[in-house]
Amino acid sequence: MSVNSKTSDLLEVRDLTVHFSVPGRFGSMKKIVPVDHVSFRLGQKDTIALVGESGSGKTTTGRTVLRLIRPVYGEILYQGHDVVKWSARQLVRYHRSAQMIFQDPYGSLNPVHTVFQHLALPLRNAHKTRNASLTDLVDELLNTVGLTPAMDMREKYPHELSGGQRQRVAIARALAVHPQFLVADEPISMLDVSIRAGILHLLEDLQANFGLSMIYITHDLASARYIAGRIFVMYGGVIVESAYSGDLIKNPYHPYTRLLLAASPGSRFTGPLPETGSGAPNLEEHRAGCVFQERCPYVMPQCRIERPPVLEIDVSHNVACYLYSS
Repeated sequence: MSVNSKTSDLLEVRDLTVHFSVPGRFGSMKKIVPVDHVSFRLGQKDTIALVGESGSGKTTTGRTVLRLIRPVYGEILYQGHDVVKWSARQLVRYHRSAQMIFQDPYGSLNPVHTVFQHLALPLRNAHKTRNASLTDLVDELLNTVGLTPAMDMREKYPHELSGGQRQRVAIARALAVHPQFLVADEPISMLDVSIRAGILHLLEDLQANFGLSMIYITHDLASARYIAGRIFVMYGGVIVESAYSGDLIKNPYHPYTRLLLAASPGSRFTGPLPETGSGAPNLEEHRAGCVFQERCPYVMPQCRIERPPVLEIDVSHNVACYLYSS
């Protein structure tokens, strides 16, 4: 685990904004903003976490960083170059440096392809590997992610594997192109509790052994604290609080962060934070005020009028909340 302020930037995201068109009333269309002026940095050999409930915008952010979704505004600076402006050919090269691990290990694998076929395709495309050397490289990948003996695993189909084994195959496929960073989208949420720690240990080992950076997406602050040097808490498409992991867990400021901590096993928060509502966040294009206003027990008049500014409460600990404005 590393902390990105001590490393040079591999990736810098500036004011990233995404719009989706969805059906409105009476057959009309309206725009929603699932990612709204999101900014963060990812250093070399660094792991950061995007944390929030379903609908917070964290997965859309990760997919947009990989240019699977095109933003309407903002910059994605990879080694100083804005990939938002890159052509399709340039993005092919980018995707060899940036890979995604999807949440559902079964849905991300082709049920009629063997493990060998899943790993051989990216090896062929990226490295022009053929014949016997291809089998050796597949076996090396399987050994790297702990799927042994490789000669038995390579001819299996996804339905013959456990959930943890399927996720390891997905991780091996991402590693096949020798990426510089991974976007891991809830990689343990669909796995049995007993095998989640093994996947987290694997990701940590891969980062150390291959010098990888990672954007770890989760709803679970406990796993985020374990694997990430810095945590960015998202709600309604907005980063509402960010800090070094240990500092955020010990000293949460935003009411939403406290709510997430109250729901975490072993939290020092003894009960859930009182809420004035429990609905989904308002993602409409012209929404006003704080994104958490409908659920916050401390809501003030200005919270409904203007979005709160991002304040630096402590060194590298930022929060967007009027409770702390002077």
